[in-house]
This record gives sequence, C-alpha cells and structure tokens, in this order.
Amino acid sequence: MKPTPTNETGLEEANRKEIYARLFEDLVIQHARTALALLGKIPSDGELEPGEPDPASAKVLIDQLEMLREKTRGNLGADERDLLERSLLRLQKDFLEQLEKPQ
Repeated sequence: MKPTPTNETGLEEANRKEIYARLFEDLVIQHARTALALLGKIPSDGELEPGEPDPASAKVLIDQLEMLREKTRGNLGADERDLLERSLLRLQKDFLEQLEKPQ
C-alpha cells in the first residue's frame, strides 16, 4: 500500500506540535490499514476484495506499533494514545483470529 499524503487542511497556521500530532495519527492509521489488508480484513489499495492473508508481514507492522507505544509512553496526548491503543487491540484480535483459522 502506498502512503497517503497528510491532509494539510487546517494546518496552514499550525505549530510544530500540531503538525507532528497529525503526522503521528497518519502513521498509526497507515500501519493499521496495511496490517488489516495483510490480514485479509480489508482490500489493499486499488483492489475490490481482500487479498490472501500474510500474517507474518502483518505481525511486523503490529510489532512496530507496539514498539511505538512503548517508546512514546508518557509523551502522547489522550487522542493519540487512544488511537494507538484501539488500533493495537483491533489488530491483535484480528491477528489471533487469523492464526486460529484452519489452513
């Protein structure tokens, strides 16, 4: 999946902290969407149907989000922390479901 450009609407007058908050949100969402596509839960860019699951590749992205959570602990705003936590919970649940499916 190609990275989606950051929606810069409303950032014309933003300070560095606000810009970084938007970039952080975009990073988490991109990782989560790509992991969901790799788990076969959503279609990849340009596809109409989900593709063949690749749990090993999805796990790399989930691990990266977990690392990001640990490395940013205590430095995130409430909305950033909530987005990251909700994303990880969903991805971990979907990952486990994928592993439990008969091959």
